[in-house]
Amino acid sequence: MIYSDTEMAGRAGFAVQGKEIKTLYSFIFDNFDDWIQMEQEGMNSSVADRAAISKVIHVE
Repeated sequence: MIYSDTEMAGRAGFAVQGKEIKTLYSFIFDNFDDWIQMEQEGMNSSVADRAAISKVIHVE
């Protein structure tokens, strides 16, 4: 899990320098409680299906 290091309306920046990323899973929630549950439970959380936007990006 990576955390944003800068945020502003509609945009967030993430520091990944020195980390190897092969697949990026992005979940955007419009419900704060769902976001908290996802953070606590991780990728296999049942709330992943309730994300307003979810995307899997394969990085080459």
